[in-house]
Amino acid sequence: MAEAAGIHRATFYNHFDSLEEAAVYVIADDFRALRTLDLSDRQLGADPTTVALATLNAMLDSLRQRRSLFLLASTWQSPSGLPGIGDLLVDQVRSLRRDFGGGERESDAHDSIEDVYTASGVNGVFSAAVGGSLDVEPEEIAVHLYAVLPDWIRRPPESLTT
Repeated sequence: MAEAAGIHRATFYNHFDSLEEAAVYVIADDFRALRTLDLSDRQLGADPTTVALATLNAMLDSLRQRRSLFLLASTWQSPSGLPGIGDLLVDQVRSLRRDFGGGERESDAHDSIEDVYTASGVNGVFSAAVGGSLDVEPEEIAVHLYAVLPDWIRRPPESLTT
């Protein structure tokens, strides 16, 4: 990987502890860009459901295009103990909670558990979808995934879109 990037192996390991961690970083960069677009679209008044489904589809498409990176990232054991991109998805859920007004009150144990549960479920669906073990049409995956997300993600406050 270092050679392909045109850097010395030691330089690579100054930034990452493993190839798996680097794969997670690449996926995280994609997800951050998609989240920024999602929030921008919502703030411009786009329908939250339409935006969320487009974002979930784009996330899944990104993972399919980077299948080998996703499979490599899936073997990474994060510092929190979550596998693969689990920490990244927990961070995404917590950011959504802050962006959707959850930061106005103190986060509690319920929120933390719900965030990990949500992120783990999303990771499981992404893993099954990228691995090809879901017997569902690709365009239906985001619809089904969206339907099981917590209510506060599916129905953000009106103030976000005004």
